[in-house]
Amino acid sequence: MAPGPSPAAVEAAAAFEQLSDLLVSAAPREMLLRRLGEALARTSRQVNSLERRLTPELRGQLLAVRRTLDEREREEHVRLGLLARARRA
Repeated sequence: MAPGPSPAAVEAAAAFEQLSDLLVSAAPREMLLRRLGEALARTSRQVNSLERRLTPELRGQLLAVRRTLDEREREEHVRLGLLARARRA
């Protein structure tokens, strides 16, 4: 009769099968995490690009709006002053 595999070899083979099963079951999750990471990196680049392009434009628009509102406020102040003078006269 031929000698069979040693108990250590049988144990090693069983451990290898368990490890292989774990790796096979983890592979789809790893791919999902990689895709999520790539999507996050892509989105971060897009956000940074938008911020670099839009921030100066929005600041310029904000300054224009503030100037317009300040001008309207000054005009209203002058108009109210003229009305007050006209009532006194």
